[in-house]
Amino acid sequence: MDVLNVVGIFLVVFLHSRTAYFSNQPVNGYWIEYLISGIGVAAVPLFFAISGANLIGFTRKMSIRDFFKKRFSKIIIPYFIWGIVGALYQFFCLDNKKIFENPISLLCNLQQANAPLWFLMVLAGIYVLMPLFSAAITAIEDQTEDPTKFYYYLVGICFAGSVLIPIARSFIPGFLSQFDIIPGSEYILYPVMGYVLLKINLTRQQRAAVYILGILGFLSFGALGAITSLKGWEHQSILTSYFGIGVPFITAALFVLTKQTNFSRLSPKICNAITKLSRLTFGIYLIHIMPADALRRIVGYNGFRSDLLVCVVTWAFCVATVWVLRKIPVAKRWVLP
Repeated sequence: MDVLNVVGIFLVVFLHSRTAYFSNQPVNGYWIEYLISGIGVAAVPLFFAISGANLIGFTRKMSIRDFFKKRFSKIIIPYFIWGIVGALYQFFCLDNKKIFENPISLLCNLQQANAPLWFLMVLAGIYVLMPLFSAAITAIEDQTEDPTKFYYYLVGICFAGSVLIPIARSFIPGFLSQFDIIPGSEYILYPVMGYVLLKINLTRQQRAAVYILGILGFLSFGALGAITSLKGWEHQSILTSYFGIGVPFITAALFVLTKQTNFSRLSPKICNAITKLSRLTFGIYLIHIMPADALRRIVGYNGFRSDLLVCVVTWAFCVATVWVLRKIPVAKRWVLP
């Protein structure tokens, strides 16, 4: 999981540094950026999958009250702190004087000041649903019957509710408009998928099938998505959103690949470095958009090389900043947990 965290946060920084993210024109480096983004798009779904792998089944370890207390304290306070910091950045650095015109509206939607904070709100929704899924899954697992079929059924209905039905609705407005399989949050697909992939031992043939689907998913985003983006296809989201048809397969392939890889072969120093970097992941996510934006304004939009420069410098700056700030106990507890 540490490797997924480290790689995932670097890819998130890259996605928010790329020129192609801001343009549907064939700018310099357009194709290579889309190909890299075909892997990078799985970064945030992987974070959700890691959360599911770690948290579903929590009812065996703690009460629902303790779960909510622990999880929400980790996201609510940082949400407001970094939302306000984002607003101050826009006010003073971007000369956005309107950001504080309606303070109540701002506090109710701090994503407008720090866009990546949407992840925390989705995570909060997943936490609300987690006791339901945890209780149901642990109850099935405690039965003597093999729960594998139940796992497949659960992933199947989540995939249908999160991916297939929305795709159908993009072509047929109003398709099953009152029928929602997933209660509350379609993002629950990824935590459930992460938990299931952690619990089951796939055969070699099953792993090969996951990898093949992952490659096809990568091509659907990195190649087909790039082509349709240039053409301004109205259904672009079915290829390049977090619920694009290929993204769950990319996510699953990366998760399984990491699970099957024996990282213990790496030197102790490298393993230790990965573990330490993994602890900084959440903090990097909270702050990265502001230094990335500032550096982008200095470097300009000059294609892939400048995007890679912005990404690497932003990532390194955030690693150093979060590492230093987490040396302060109060900051580690409340600001950058």
